Formats: sequence, C-alpha cells, structure tokens
Amino acid sequence: MKSALVPILRSNPIKILHLEDQPSDADQVAYILKKADIAFELKLVSTRIEYIDALETFEPEVVLSDHSLPSFNSIEALEILRTTKSKIPFVLITGTVSEEFAVEAMHAGADDYILKDRMQRLPNAVTNALQKYQIKKEQEEAETKIKESEAKYRSFFENSMDGMMLTITDGKILAANPAACAMFNMTEQEICESGRFGLVDLSDPRLMPLIEQRQLTGNARGEVTFQRKDGSKFPGEITSSLFVDAYGNERTSMIIRDITERIVAEEKIATTTSSLQKALDELKKVMDSSLDMICAVDEDGCFLQVSAASEMILGYAPDELLGKKIFNFVYPEDLSKTEHSAQHVMAGNALTNFENRYVRKDGSLVTIAWSARWDENERIRYGVARDVTKLKNAEKLIVAERKRLSDLFMNAPVSMCITKGKDYVFELANPIYLELSGKKNIIGKPFREVFPELEGHDLVKLLDSIYDSGQPFQANEIEYKIDRDGNGNFTSMYQNVFQQPYRDIDGNVAGLFYFGVDVTEQVVARRKIEEAQKRYRQIVETAQEGIWVVDRLDKTTFVNGKMCELFGYTPEEMIGEEIYAFMDDEGKEIAANLMQERKNGKSGQGHFKYISKTGKEIWTNISANPLFGEDGSYEGALAMITDITEQKKIEEENKKLSDVASLTVNAVIVTDIEGRITWVNKGFERITEYTLIEVMGQKPGHLLQGPNTDKATSKYMGDCIKNSQGFRVEILNYSKSGREYWLDIEVRPIHNSQHKLTGFMAIEQDITDQKKVELERLALIDSLQNRNKDLQQFSYIVSHNLRAPIAKIMGLVSIMESESEENKFLLTKLNEEAAQLDEVVKDINTIVSARKSTKEKMEQIFFETKVNLIRQVLEETISENQATIITDFSAAPNIWSIKSYVYSIMYNLISNSIKYRKTDVPPLIEVRSTQDEKFICLSVKDNGEGIDLVKNGNKLFGLYKRFHTGNVPGKGIGLNLIKTHAESLGGRVEIDSELNKGTTFHIYIPKHDNNTEIANHTL
Repeated sequence: MKSALVPILRSNPIKILHLEDQPSDADQVAYILKKADIAFELKLVSTRIEYIDALETFEPEVVLSDHSLPSFNSIEALEILRTTKSKIPFVLITGTVSEEFAVEAMHAGADDYILKDRMQRLPNAVTNALQKYQIKKEQEEAETKIKESEAKYRSFFENSMDGMMLTITDGKILAANPAACAMFNMTEQEICESGRFGLVDLSDPRLMPLIEQRQLTGNARGEVTFQRKDGSKFPGEITSSLFVDAYGNERTSMIIRDITERIVAEEKIATTTSSLQKALDELKKVMDSSLDMICAVDEDGCFLQVSAASEMILGYAPDELLGKKIFNFVYPEDLSKTEHSAQHVMAGNALTNFENRYVRKDGSLVTIAWSARWDENERIRYGVARDVTKLKNAEKLIVAERKRLSDLFMNAPVSMCITKGKDYVFELANPIYLELSGKKNIIGKPFREVFPELEGHDLVKLLDSIYDSGQPFQANEIEYKIDRDGNGNFTSMYQNVFQQPYRDIDGNVAGLFYFGVDVTEQVVARRKIEEAQKRYRQIVETAQEGIWVVDRLDKTTFVNGKMCELFGYTPEEMIGEEIYAFMDDEGKEIAANLMQERKNGKSGQGHFKYISKTGKEIWTNISANPLFGEDGSYEGALAMITDITEQKKIEEENKKLSDVASLTVNAVIVTDIEGRITWVNKGFERITEYTLIEVMGQKPGHLLQGPNTDKATSKYMGDCIKNSQGFRVEILNYSKSGREYWLDIEVRPIHNSQHKLTGFMAIEQDITDQKKVELERLALIDSLQNRNKDLQQFSYIVSHNLRAPIAKIMGLVSIMESESEENKFLLTKLNEEAAQLDEVVKDINTIVSARKSTKEKMEQIFFETKVNLIRQVLEETISENQATIITDFSAAPNIWSIKSYVYSIMYNLISNSIKYRKTDVPPLIEVRSTQDEKFICLSVKDNGEGIDLVKNGNKLFGLYKRFHTGNVPGKGIGLNLIKTHAESLGGRVEIDSELNKGTTFHIYIPKHDNNTEIANHTL
C-alpha cells in the first residue's frame, strides 16, 4: 500500500545527497522521487572523500545512503554527519537486513531505513523526515521566543514596586509578584492558595462596592483594608481591571499599593491644616520631584494645583493646566466614566487605582491610574496620577505570551510534560501525555510515584544524567512497559523522545522538558511487515507459479524466479520493460484492453499467450488483480502466472475431438496407450447402452465382443494397438442388453507435441442396417445400372475409347518435342488442344459420376459445423481476399439430408462468392437458413459482381456456361452441380442477382426425419 505524502510547503527543490555506488539503484531512487512529484536537486557520491566534501559544499537537506560502499558503510557515514553537527535527516536505503542491524542503524541516528524492494516508501520517508526536522526547528525557535518574552514579562512583573496579581473572575489567584509577596508576608503559592478574598478584610464596607463597580464597568479603583499572613491589617489602594485573554477567558489584573503611610499622612493633613499649610512649600518640592502627577481640582473640575510630573505624563507644564478643566484632556471614550468617578469621589468615596486615558499635548494617548479623595470642607478633590501605559502594555503582553505558551503546550501534537527538581515532580502535562501514559492526577507528584513500574529502568538513570549534565537528549523508538490501567498488566509502547533541561534565573538546572512522539503503531507495524516480508520473500522465490508486478505505466517492477524461468529472461532484463514487450501484436491489443480493466478496478483470470526470449509461444493461466494506494489511485497490478502450454495443446486437440464427437451420431471412443477407455461420446452410449462411468478404464474388446465376433478381426485389432498403429475394420459387437450390431471402426493413434503416443481415438459407425439391406442394395444397384445403361455406355466410351486416343496423342506429342525446330509450333498447338480435350473428358466424367443413381442414408447435418469446415478448407483463400463470412442459422440450425450433397452445395456457393468478387471490395458472404412446413431454405448472399439474369437466366445452370469477364479461373460446372444436387434431394434452386450489386442463391431442401432415405434418384 502506498502512503499519501505529507506536503512540505516550500518553493525551492529539496537538496538531496545520495550516497550510492550502483548507478541503477541511484536511477531508481530518482525515478521514485520524480514519480511522487517531489521537486529535488540530487548530488550522487560514492566515496568517503566525496561525501565529506558534499556535506560542506552542497549543504544537503537530507542524506540517502546505501549501507555497503567500497570504502566505508552507512554507520560510518552517520558518524561523519553527526561530527559536522548538521541537523539534517539521514535515511538508509539497503537490501534485506537483519532486525539487529536495523535497530543499530536507528540507534546510530538514522531517521528511517527502506528496503530496496520496497522503494514505494521512499517519498513518504523523505517528506516525513524533513517535516520532523522542520517541526523540531520551529519548536526550538518558538521556545527561544517564548523564553525571551517570558524573561521580559518576568523582569517587569518581579521588579514592580507595587503588588501585582493575575486572577480569575471567581477570585482565584493565578500569579503574584515579589512585591505582593513582601506586602502580605506570603509566598506566591500561599497567595494563590488563599485566593483574592483571603487577602482582604471582608468586613470592610468598601469592598463590595468595588467588586460591584468592577463587575459593572470592568474596572475598579479604590481603597480597602487588606490582611497579612499573620492577620495584621493594612490599608491598601487597589486598581482592578477585567480583560479577556487571547483564548476568550475572562481574567482580572490587580495592582495593590500599601497606603498605610499615605493614610497616616492624610489623617494628619485633615487634623493639622495649619501644619500642612506651613509645609506646602516643602510639599510642592516633594510633588515636583514625584514621578506621579499630584493635583488638586475644584468642584467644577478646574486645576488648582499641579505637580511638575504633569509635563512628563501629559506633556503640559503645570502653568498650562492651571484654571483649565481636567475633563478637557480626557480621551472622549473615557469621559463618561471619568465624570462618574469624579461624582463618586465628591460623594465622599475614596478612589483608588481608577484608570482612564488622556490625550497628551502631542496627541498620543496615555493611560493613568488615579488615587483621589474629596475634601468636603475645602470642596477640593485631591488626586495622584501615575502613568501606567507601559504597565498595561506589559500586562497585555504577559497575558498574551502566557496564553500562547499554554496553547502551544496543551494543543501540541506530541506528548509533553514539565518536571521540577531532582525528584522530577510533574508541574505540567498536556492531554496527549496523560492519554499515552494512562495516568491521571499526576501534577505535583514525583516521577517515581507516578511510574513505579519504571523503577530500575534505564529511563530513570537517563533522567539523572540529563539533569546532572544539563545536556539535551534525543532518541527514537525507546520502549517503555507501563501499567496504564493499574491492574498489573504492562503495555509496551515506543516513543521518539527529546528531553531538554531548563534553568532558573541563576542558570542552574531547575527541571526537565519532555517531548515524546508515540510510534508504537509504526514500530509494531514495521516489525510485522518485516516478518511478513521475510515470509513473503520465501514464498515468492519458492513459488511454482510466476509472480509478475507492474506499475501504473504497465512497466515491470518485480518478477520472481519462476517467472524468469518461464520466459527465459533474467530479472534485470524484465524489470523496467512494459508487459507488451513479451507479446505478439495480437496479444498487445488484447492486453491493452485487459490492463484498462485493471485500472478500472476489475480483477481478471484467463488464458494468455506470451513469447519467450527464444521466440517460443508460451500459453499461461493468469490471475490478475489491480493495486491501489491509500488514496485510491491506481498504482499497478499483480499477476499469478502458470505455464499451461502443454495443457493448452492437449485442450485444443481434445476440443477438436470433442467438437467433432459431439456433432456426430457415430460412436467416439478415446483410450489411453493400453487401450483402456478414458472418454466416450453420447453416440457410444446410445449404440452400446453403456454409460461413460460404466466403461471408464475398460478395454472395448473385452466389454463389447461376443460369441459371433470374428476372432481374426479381434486379434488384428489387438495387434495394431500393441504396435501403436491405426486400423479400420468391420466387426460384430454386443450391446449391454445383448443385442448384436455391426460397426465400421476406424482407430487412429494420438500423439502430443513431442510426438509421444498418448492414446487412441476410435470412430465407430453403426452399419447394422446396411448389413441387413446389403442384398436389397445389390438389387437396386443392378436396377440402376440397367436404367442408366446408355449413360454408362457413354461414360465407357468417354473413359476408354476417347481418352485412350487422347492419351496416345499427348504421349506422341511429348516424344516429338525433341524433333526438329520446324515442328515445335505445330506440336505446341496440338498439345494445347489435346490438353483442353482431356479436361473436357474429365469434366464429363465428373458430371457422369455426379449423375449416377444413389441410395444413401440421411444424417443430421448442422449448418454451422459445415461452414466452419469450409472456412478451414478455404482458409488461405479467405485470408488472401480478406473475405468475411457471416452466419445466422437460428431459424433452422440443422437438417436431415445427405451430408455430401449439402456440403457440396454450400462449398460451391461460398467458393464462387469469393471467386467472383469485385476487385476493389473485400467479399462479404452471408449464409442464413429459414424454414416453412415442407422445406428448409439455405440462402447464400454475396456482394460480388452479380449476374445479368435478363441476359443469362435461361442458361444459368448449363455446362461450361460462364457469365463473368476477366481472368477469373473456372470451368462453368459449379452451378450445374449445385442444381443437380439440390434436385436429387427433391429440392430446387432460386437466384436473385443484379450486376455490380451481388447475388443471392436460395436452395430449398425438403424436410425429412432421421429414418428417411433418398433412393433411386438418378442424378
């Protein structure tokens, strides 16, 4: 089965370095890759020096290598490749190898290996290997980018002075930075486990409004009371924003600032106005030195005081802002919520970490986090604004990167996990890893606890080695035996493994990344295939049938030894050749149609003729089946071939015998060389009353002869059989019921193509009735002789009195030819006239012989059989003139009549149709039969020259009458014989003809049953 290729998206051809010393094998590799529509640039090398040079100068993307080479082997080639640190696939292409060698090659670093008699795997092997390395490269690049991004995110996150947390909307905390841990005196894990509501004072009345605000608007900023790990409480300013990550999940970011000191300061400001006033100058200095913009606005929103940070945050100097409304600088989309927050503050509510956007002087946007409160006495709002634009962008980037990392990890097409520490505690595991391992709830558990069955396995030592060395590890088809179901039953699985240590911020190994590709099915399938291939090779090479495989172009891709023995070729001579190279022209046309059926998905079986290397015809029995790839495309065909040449010859002989025997009313017997019966026809069963089963294996003489059988005749027959001679006798036999009957027996020996005797065939005619009427026949003959006395006398005169002088004349002429030259001309003319006269006498004898009285017993005559016999007799004439004979005897397939007359009529009509054809048109002859109550009409129609019936109708059947011009040979007696024979049978002849359009003869023959005889008809 051919596997579907995995496409590699690229515009340039694959650079392939092929290590091979056999050009034919290299050509086959190139052919297979081209056939698979793989664009490639191939460099062929065969020595170590060429190989090393090509690795440096050619820069291949994949290496294909034979195992055995003149100066080194594939294992050495692998070692050379690895020393170059080139990360390219290495595919081994070799003959049949042991399983141990295959394992050694794969352990040595080969990505795949292909047997040379299974080259159809090569395209998949190349594309799969390239894809694997491409995926690996992309993973490494992705990991690098992720690490860089996470490092940036981690640096910002961990170095922020404010406490930062990433939470879920239900209150679960996903992450907390060091500032938050210090603020709450907790570790990050403790913060995550406590949850959002474990960090706040739930009795603080400001908490619920903040939550409702965040739920309503997606953002909230305010002050609430927080509590530390030891239960101590502190006031804090919190900014909370709701966002949706790249996966559509709702997340919440929280920024918390400890405002204990600020609260104390505010309380002091509220209670010590005078002291505050005195410190305004100092405060202004503090304000101007702060990176946060500190401002005061009146109840109308106009700036009363602004710190110097306004120029850094908004791009405006403080003087440019004083007296102007703060709302004039708010980004229009945020104006509504800003006004609402102002009303909220002026209602006596403190505002913490409220975020909105402002339009800077240069037109750019800046995101500001506000803390504000309202002084009811002074009717002034005091606020602190911090530029959090970078923080917001960082938060988005961190969330997006974490989302990408999580997606990559959870949806990767390979099994992945992350372990921490020397105990290899599972921190993460993707679904494929859990599915393959059959384990659940492994997060937080050490490797040995999750996989106790692997204790003592080399894998544990390998983990320690990777962890201690800090070096990555890669291997293919590592076998594990895992108790997946926890019932003590271990399941073997194979994986291609890559393990990579990861380090902490100090550069120390902190844990391991694990990547695994499950190749269990491939390994098991490959081993089964390898075992099957061994068995298949043994079966194929020892098979007594020829095995022939062709590709979709009908070219030979495989033949076994029996196939080569049968055709006389070597495998190398046959492979690559089209199947048509072993056929004659007729066979090629038939085979082309049969191969089209294979391409249409049809199997086939039958007999077919091939031509061997020596030119010998070989008849075979073929069972052929189409071959299809996994995508359903036609890839070729497989045929099982058996030599039936001898069987075919015997079948042809037997068919001829069977055809003749089945059509005759006579008995037919076939025996072995000892004269024991092997087959009889129905005529035998009818005459002897014995069935084939009853007589099988018996000698006819022992079974059928009786007391009145002539002993001398019987002995003569036995002697001929012993001497392998044919014979013909008349003998008296006995039927099963004891009835006596006379037979006319003709026996002939049967030989095969090597002229070896294989048996005898006997044709037996029942002549019992003829024997009984012999006296009557003699009397009838005497009567006929008297009635035809004049004709016989004439015949005698012609035969003796006339022919004798003619013969003497011709003899004298031949003697006189040696005389003088002056007589030669006269002698030549005399000889020609004598020869013509002799031909006339012969014709008269023919007519006289045909007109003799006769009394013959009728036989059942099958028209189709007679036409086939005439085809054989006229085979050369039919072929030379490209004549076509069409028959239709469906209306009357047979007739009871005199066989010789009917045959003569049909023969003369068909031969005349060919003889008097048009010179430029191949003869088309239609022979049909019809019947009415009294007659069966035999019609013969041709497309020849035709006859002018108006001119020649009254002399059509006369002797020596010819109606065609030209050099067509003939004597003009054929139609006379046809008419004479038809009338002697009691019938008649009718003719339809027209010049240049052809002629149709209708011969009407009376119907008779099988007991009727035609007697005393004088022809």
